[in-house]
Amino acid sequence: MALEAKRYIPVLMRGGVLEIDLSASTTDTETALELDNADSLTTGSIANFTSNSSDTSTRSLVILKNDNTLATGATVLAITQDAAQNAVSITHTAITGNALLITASQTTANIIDISAAALSSGKAIDISNLDAITTGKAVHIDATGVTQTDGILVHVDSASTALTATGRLFLSDHTGATSVSGVLNEFKSAATDETIVLQVTTAAMIDGVALKVVGTTGMTTGSLIVASSSTAGAVATNGLISLRATGAYTSTSNAGLLDVSATATTAGTVVHITSTAAGQTTAQLLNVTASGYTTGYTGSVVSFTGVSTTGAGNVLAVTGVNDTAGDVVKIVNNALTLGAGTLLNLSHTTGVIGAGSSMLRITSTGVDTGTTTGTLLDLAATAATSASLIKITSATLDSGKALVFTLAGLTTGAAIDTVGIAATKQNINMNASAGSTAAPQTNAPTGFFKIGIGGTDQWVPYYNAT
Repeated sequence: MALEAKRYIPVLMRGGVLEIDLSASTTDTETALELDNADSLTTGSIANFTSNSSDTSTRSLVILKNDNTLATGATVLAITQDAAQNAVSITHTAITGNALLITASQTTANIIDISAAALSSGKAIDISNLDAITTGKAVHIDATGVTQTDGILVHVDSASTALTATGRLFLSDHTGATSVSGVLNEFKSAATDETIVLQVTTAAMIDGVALKVVGTTGMTTGSLIVASSSTAGAVATNGLISLRATGAYTSTSNAGLLDVSATATTAGTVVHITSTAAGQTTAQLLNVTASGYTTGYTGSVVSFTGVSTTGAGNVLAVTGVNDTAGDVVKIVNNALTLGAGTLLNLSHTTGVIGAGSSMLRITSTGVDTGTTTGTLLDLAATAATSASLIKITSATLDSGKALVFTLAGLTTGAAIDTVGIAATKQNINMNASAGSTAAPQTNAPTGFFKIGIGGTDQWVPYYNAT
């Protein structure tokens, strides 16, 4: 202890306790107790405080206290380490109890403040060697109160503008090869209201990615993203997965609010939608609804575009398993009136349709027996009076045929059956043309063709148009 000349500090022994009384000291800028010049130390210590008492009473072995609330510039304990070694080392040998306990009464100040302005490749906090952990927790932050409003339990903040591909604000790295049912990161909430469990906000992002999930080439029965819900209630307003765009954005290269792309698969399925409940009645697997516009819309609500190929693939394949009722494809447009609108428009503008190709092909390989409604093509109009039900138009056809029947197996049937037309009505209406001036009965007919009238075969003569 260094004592200034002519300055005496009373040292007393009271009940075996060494007591230093500084109440009479007049110093205000010097050190009250100083142990200095311990420059010869090797494995020794400047001070050693040891207690071997077995008494279980609550006590503190060393107390440092600033007992005046006005001493706002006083630091209770200041430690400076000039060597590349630990500044503070705490060894706790008991298996229970806290190695470090901080009880703070601050409301707006910091409980622990670490200033690491010079840190470059080191670690501000390092918790290592957790090899024995099983059900414990390396970090536990718990807010059990119900008064939290704008408070944040964990805040990671960075103003970096030079973050590289390997830099991270937060990294959860699991290097274990296997985990049968383990969950590496979980966000859990018991809230039942409009609480958002996880929110990713990018206020100014233009070219970046807000959420990126990357998997390796070994994926087979796993999934990169799984969204699961056991709700039995009525899903309304928002779906289990909801994508919303409130800005008036435009699209280039067909990129949209949802972009699903597979660049290497040759026989895989890009999107798979299934519904397997046995009691389904009115369930919909896919519902696409367009609304908002009334006039001027020239786009497509749904667009399928294939690629040029010589293979036998399909741009759209619809397979139905209906037995006795229902439609495989149903198109309804009750608003169609005058104009150029259609319910189904098949368009072919370039190229030449050659042998074997068709704009529309209806094929059945079953032994069909329908004669009224069980037919390959069934056209029905229940309210039309003066309309044309079928219209074939071509302004350029000269040597071709507008309608061709090829019925090589026909025996007692008919190519065209008009039995349903009243006998007093026209079965066929054709344009009149000039023929021979001689009465038909004075010339021998060129030949005959067979028609059925009232179910009886009849021969009709025909003559040369001269």
